[in-house]
Order: sequence, then C-alpha cells, then structure tokens
Amino acid sequence: SVCFSPDGKQLVSSGLDKTVRIWATETMEEHPLSPLKGQADVVTSLSFSPDGNSVVTAGRDKTVRLLDFQNLEAYSHTITQRHTGSIFAVEFTPKGDLIMSASEDDTARVWSVDGMEMLWKDHLREAHAIQSEKIDAESQEVIKSFALSPPRSSRMLNTNNYDILAEEDHVTIYRRNPGSIPGSRQHEGSRPIASYLAPSGVQCLACKGDLLALGCQTGEVIQLWAPLLLLEEGLGFGGQGSGLGVEGLGLGDQDLGSEGQPLEGSEPSDQILIPKPQPQTPIPETLNPKP
Repeated sequence: SVCFSPDGKQLVSSGLDKTVRIWATETMEEHPLSPLKGQADVVTSLSFSPDGNSVVTAGRDKTVRLLDFQNLEAYSHTITQRHTGSIFAVEFTPKGDLIMSASEDDTARVWSVDGMEMLWKDHLREAHAIQSEKIDAESQEVIKSFALSPPRSSRMLNTNNYDILAEEDHVTIYRRNPGSIPGSRQHEGSRPIASYLAPSGVQCLACKGDLLALGCQTGEVIQLWAPLLLLEEGLGFGGQGSGLGVEGLGLGDQDLGSEGQPLEGSEPSDQILIPKPQPQTPIPETLNPKP
C-alpha cells in the first residue's frame, strides 16, 4: 500500500517484507529509521491520521498498529483484541480519534486511538445501529459508509471528472463520460488523456496535489509528477478516503501513450506524467499483494 501525508511532504509504503517505509516526497530519500518493523506479517493497508502525526497499519497478522512520527522506534502499539482474519482496509475517521478496520473475517470494527479500545463491531455490508457514547453522530455516518462498502481496490482512483486506473503495468488517466458515476468504469470506450508505463505490474496507487505514487509488483516505489495536475484532496484507498471531490485535473484533452508520449494522431503536450527522482536505498519486495 502507498499513502501520502496530508501536507504531501511524506509518502509511506508497505510490502511483503513486513515493513513500513517513509519517504520524503521532494527528494524521495528514505527516512533514516526506515524501514520500520512492527507487524508480524505482510502489511496490506495503511493510512495517515488527519493531522499527519501518525500512521495506522494493518495486515495479515490480523492486528492494527499505530506508528507515531514523534516516536518511530516505538512502533508496537497493537490492539489487544484482534480480528480473526487478515485485515484488508484500515482508515482514520475525519476527526482522527477513531480507527476503522475491515477484515476477511467479514467484520468491520472501530477502535479508539487513545488506548486502542474496540468500541464497535458488526458484519460487513450490514452496519446496524451504532450504539456507543464514545462515537459521535458524525463519525457514525462515516463508519456506516465504511462498513457497508469497505475499500477493496487500490488500483483505481476517482475524481469528479476523471478516473485514474492501473491495469497491469499501465497507469492511465481517463476523462469520465458526462453523467457517469465515479468508480463505474464508464470511462471505457473514452480516450485517455495521459498514461505511464511502469517497470512492472502496478499493485497500488495514491495521489496528492500534482503527485501520483505507484507501488509496483517487483518492489519499485515510483512517484510521478503531472504538471498542472491538482487532485486537491485526492488519496488512494489505504489513504484517508476514497471520495476525492476534485474540480479538475488541469490537463488538456491530449491523448498520451506510455511514458507520457503522445498517442498516434495526437499533438505533443507538456502536460504528461513525469517520473520523479527515485531513491537509491533498498525497497520492499512487493507492495500490497492481494491476500
């Protein structure tokens, strides 16, 4: 999984090596204490807190853990009551005081950040009334939405007008057809406005501002820069939410092929996806494999 911090200055990634890695988005240099080991198995999902001070991680070891940026060496805060199956999604609520998790045990659960106490549990896609004095009405609606339709894919991002889709080693930005619903794949048949050919299969996506982050099957963590691409609150699944609410990408109607090169019959454009400098440090074997 890959995820940008709220201010866009940091990027976190996880992989089959059971670690979490922290990168500076400006230089793609890895944090001195990275990689961080806390989970006993593959880390399948992670998310930044709204204030950017911590990251929540979860995975195949059935636990949820907090990574505090003020004390990275103490990455071991684990919930005492585990899921009984691999966890495929974990997110903070918008206020940052609660953590939501969804698991292959077919349950959604809510944990308090303070003390990591389990406050609520129900079956996925059912989400009955939430009765807890520790969960306010606003957070209850967010939790119900999460439980009824937990994020399962990290290979597609949606905005108001565009879809960003990873298919094998290709990442493509489509202008969505008028009136279509985000995530409905109604871009099919439409013409792409930008694309990038990755060195191997893309396992996960995240975006922030004019940056896109890719996690590849062979371990690369690639950051792309798209001039004028403004995904204001855009975050991939395993980020801080799936509803992007973006007014526009700022890209023209240009058709672009792999590596940002124009497709046949189109005019050249400088509004393309450009790889950012890559780190020289070791990288995870694979990012966010399907459980």
